Amino acid sequence: MNPGNTNYLNLPFGFGNIRCQWNIKRQPFVIKASFLPAGDAEDLIRNALSNPVGTTPDLALLNSDSRIAIAINDKTRPVPNGKMVIPLLEMLRGYGIQSENIVFYIASGTHVPMNSDEFSEILPAEIINNYRVIAHNCDAHQELEYIGKTSRGTPVWV
Repeated sequence: MNPGNTNYLNLPFGFGNIRCQWNIKRQPFVIKASFLPAGDAEDLIRNALSNPVGTTPDLALLNSDSRIAIAINDKTRPVPNGKMVIPLLEMLRGYGIQSENIVFYIASGTHVPMNSDEFSEILPAEIINNYRVIAHNCDAHQELEYIGKTSRGTPVWV
């Protein structure tokens, strides 16, 4: 490729950027979202928790004895977990659910499980210090339970 006909573009990716190049004959274009909710992220999440789409918030079963599991993405997905889970935890505390009854599961899938010293990459210290956080490990068969098969026959272990 002739360097004189090459353009470069830095695209956000993960926690950084990827430098892309293209031939000048093929101009890239950016597709922008046609709708972005306006407002504070935590307020938007509080509103979504109170007003789920297509259903009502069925929280009548929650009480101070409820045990809650919260699945979050691992470090391979740049998700603002801290902003997302704080409103959820506030809501759960409103039902009297104590931190010892709430567990965060880092959904690693088949990725290498995160070490506890990496948890701060995806969760604020307030959560790490006050809640149990477990990195899922799909290879730790002794920690998983077989619950059956999908409609296509795929075995399911959780």
